[in-house]
Amino acid sequence: MKGYSIMINSISVIRPNDYIPLKLEYLDVLDWYSLPWIKIEKFVFNFQKQIYRFSIDNDTNNIHALQVLLSQSYEIKLLAVKKAIENKRKNKVIFNRLNSFNSKQKLELAHNLGLQFSLDNTEFDNGSGFNLIKQEATDIIIYLCLQPEWEAKFELNNYSFSLIIPIKKVIANIIIKLKNYEDNNTDIYLLSGLIEGSFFSLNKHYLFKILSTIPVFEMYIQTILKNQFDSPNLFDKIDFSSSQSSCNNLLELLSHIILFNFELSIVSTLIKQVDNNILSLKIIRFKNNFVVVSNSLKILQNTIYQCLKFLDEAGLSYNWKKTKLFTNQQQFHFLGFSIKSDILITYNRIHRCLIVQPTKEEKKLILAKIRYILRNRHKNGKTRARTNMPLSKAISLINPLVVNWRGYYMDFIPKSILIKMDWLLNEKIYRWYIKRLKKNRVNHWNNNCIQFVNGRRRICSDNYTLELFTHI
Repeated sequence: MKGYSIMINSISVIRPNDYIPLKLEYLDVLDWYSLPWIKIEKFVFNFQKQIYRFSIDNDTNNIHALQVLLSQSYEIKLLAVKKAIENKRKNKVIFNRLNSFNSKQKLELAHNLGLQFSLDNTEFDNGSGFNLIKQEATDIIIYLCLQPEWEAKFELNNYSFSLIIPIKKVIANIIIKLKNYEDNNTDIYLLSGLIEGSFFSLNKHYLFKILSTIPVFEMYIQTILKNQFDSPNLFDKIDFSSSQSSCNNLLELLSHIILFNFELSIVSTLIKQVDNNILSLKIIRFKNNFVVVSNSLKILQNTIYQCLKFLDEAGLSYNWKKTKLFTNQQQFHFLGFSIKSDILITYNRIHRCLIVQPTKEEKKLILAKIRYILRNRHKNGKTRARTNMPLSKAISLINPLVVNWRGYYMDFIPKSILIKMDWLLNEKIYRWYIKRLKKNRVNHWNNNCIQFVNGRRRICSDNYTLELFTHI
């Protein structure tokens, strides 16, 4: 901290009056649930906003000074403990132990929280709920300090998308790019790929060279990565039936950082080789999925070489089954979409159009998830309908899947596909429900399970109405 003392005095951070005592003797007076959480969140946000501004100006010294101050503040420790407890409740991990934490225990945990905890304990105690919360809260502190810095860096990178870009914007960009080529009747080539790798196998030296953060953060992250022995891929598999977030934890932020120079390393080399044609190259990436579009096969071949060179330097690899080279006449898959160029013939003209549909795998997957809700699997591998489950409960479990899947696809695909998905959904629920009835199945179904909503027949039970893939 001595090295930052001069710079800290010149930084104007508006800190609220001492509304949160930092001494242990005040913990008996304070109540966790009556803390001014809005002011705490605003305090942390003000720090993050200034870190973001300094990152835009490329002022590394002030960024590091603010990160040191923020990581040591009591406000961010309180907020980190709160977020860690909420995350564990959502994931239903050690739920009973979490409820046993009283107000004083949470305040003491926040007061004693520090980066030195994990540096002294290289093996984390998975049996203790207290240690799990402490570990999660420490991760959140590092994430909240690093996230605004790297959000600004990604926005300044001309060849990379924003760190928090929505997945639907990525899809819209690639469709618009391909549509422009179609309108100009230009033949193009596409390279679609999937980057693979784990935190255990990646090049740590390369990561920290890009990260270039303060020593205490670097030491903590090194300890975290050493414990990722059985870690999966850098990014989790994308589930289109659940809500998508671009970056919401420390490990995912590190995954984005390791790929920060992916686009830049490819383009910077090709600029030296081809001065004019480089404008025809477009790289689109979301997490570890990427597509490279160009009208020059030579440029695309050089791109493949640069991709392999980057992956080797970063200690990563690629999925050779899902990495392929296409022409615009071929159908290719990207982020759950099947995209293909086709020809429409009218009486006096020939039109080239772009057909965008969900992949067959994604349509089967969402229906399989609904089937999993409605049926039990026995030890012998056979499934049996859950005839004892009320229809209202089935609807409440199915609706989130339908809403998220519909929200992801509905802006890009034909309505006819959604109508067909509605028919399959209604038929699947109908076949499941009537198994509990011995007679008068159709009459019982129409009288007890069907209501008219906005002039359409909808499956309803109690106060629950089944959502449809077609938006009303």
